[in-house]
Amino acid sequence: MNVDNVNKPRNGVVLPLASPAKKRISLDNVRRGKLEQPYRLAIFGPEKVGKTTFASGAEGCIHFGKDSGTGHLDITRMPNPETFGDVRDGLADIRQRGRALGFKTLVIDPLGWFEALLIQSFTGNDPAVNLATWGGGHGAGYQALEAVARLFIKDLETVWAADFNVILIGHASVKKFDDPEGPGYERYEFALDKRTGGIVKQWVDHILFAKREAFGKTEGKQGKAKAFGSAARMLYTEWSPAYDAGNRANLPPELPLHWATFETALKDGLRRIEDFKAQIDAGLSELADAEVEKKVRAWLAEPNVDVAAVANAVAAKLGEKRAQQADGDNATKEEVTSS
Repeated sequence: MNVDNVNKPRNGVVLPLASPAKKRISLDNVRRGKLEQPYRLAIFGPEKVGKTTFASGAEGCIHFGKDSGTGHLDITRMPNPETFGDVRDGLADIRQRGRALGFKTLVIDPLGWFEALLIQSFTGNDPAVNLATWGGGHGAGYQALEAVARLFIKDLETVWAADFNVILIGHASVKKFDDPEGPGYERYEFALDKRTGGIVKQWVDHILFAKREAFGKTEGKQGKAKAFGSAARMLYTEWSPAYDAGNRANLPPELPLHWATFETALKDGLRRIEDFKAQIDAGLSELADAEVEKKVRAWLAEPNVDVAAVANAVAAKLGEKRAQQADGDNATKEEVTSS
């Protein structure tokens, strides 16, 4: 490091100054308009519902994970990783050579298998050591898991940035949710430690829940509950008290668990979002209200925002302004006529 390009020590920390050469991070290098980016999504659900079959419909798939349970599928697989080092090597190779070999989509399957390798990377193979006891306890194991999980996601980010779609597949487990505003209840969650699950959900753009269509209904004098439904394999895209889900593409709340159907809905939804954003921009321009625009832009910046709801709110505000202008114009005409 050039000593002429370093600040004086501050609280024991040496702070590098900005490079005197042309800077990459500057207003000279801003980008405008929407970005054409590959997708990154996570799908979870009960076993044998068809999650891997669903993902295998994506274009140019390379599957990375555990082979068991996918032997009946005609898919392209990486060798099974046995350590976190194997995982990192595999992701690096996919990033560097995958596109040249014709691959376009990375499928991680299942996430629970990778989480076990993350934990093994610092606890070793001693069955007496677990997250609660590692490092003397007191949360050290969970902090270590969070650190390596973030490293795993960072590696996935580099694959995604190399123009790969990324699909993460996870199993579901039923967990108790302690609602701070009312009685607790059970819901489907990723079968992962809450730290790993939270990091995964933060990174992806779409969280999808898959299950067979079914519902309970009480019958008879005793009011016994029975299960009904078509048993069709369905994909759910919006949050529910029963499961986590969410999307950034204005998808329908539920779809058949079929890749081509999902991909069509994804493309249609993204087009609708662009239309909604154009409506919002036009509405804000006509409103010419800086305070309203500030609130709307902040709303749009929220994760998993419903862009259609924002467009409707702006349209309603614009309707109020037009109505007020029309009332003012009519009052002016009446004054002119009466005089």
